[in-house]
Amino acid sequence: MQEIQDIDRLREALAVGDGARHATSSGGFIVEGQAPTSARFVLCHGAGAGHDSEFLARLRRQLAERGIQVVAVEFDYMTVMGRSGRRRPPPRIETLVDELAGWRRRLTELDAQTPLWFGGKSMGGRVASLLATRVDLAGLVLFGYPFHPPASLTVCDSSTGRRSPAPCCCSREPATRSGGVMRSRDIGCRRRSSVTSWRVETMTGRCSNVLRTRSRY
Repeated sequence: MQEIQDIDRLREALAVGDGARHATSSGGFIVEGQAPTSARFVLCHGAGAGHDSEFLARLRRQLAERGIQVVAVEFDYMTVMGRSGRRRPPPRIETLVDELAGWRRRLTELDAQTPLWFGGKSMGGRVASLLATRVDLAGLVLFGYPFHPPASLTVCDSSTGRRSPAPCCCSREPATRSGGVMRSRDIGCRRRSSVTSWRVETMTGRCSNVLRTRSRY
């Protein structure tokens, strides 16, 4: 019964896409951007900061403005931390990958046609990349973690050696607090780039183009 209620809540949020926060038995989520959408991006937060962070909030808004619906999922430990007001470490990475797999299953049940990309900031990006070693994803957009060497065409998690063939767009570091400049290098999307510094708005535009044009579906 709870699973049915969670899926109904997710269905309603996907139809509205107003950026409101919702709660489920598997953690919270936010949907930014209205359907129909050219692609859907499942965004995961980092280990210590949730989706209230300035960088992730701005990223959601700007992708939504470019026609990409963003589903920002909150891992269960972060939901518990928000309720208790006490910081706590994340669980084992396998637990988080299982949680993210559950979100993928629900979203696919509701809409199997829209390309479904995954990614996130730091730990959240790592979780998404590990999910891509289990199941077929449209692609990955990862922020703040060097998942693989610049010359590599696949994503590799250094702790496991597992690889995913999913198209990938990465930025090496998050935005700085002053001025929003992102020191980045595009080491995915099947090619390297000489660009090493973008503003967040430029990076968001680049990611939205990748999400639209790089889907394998």
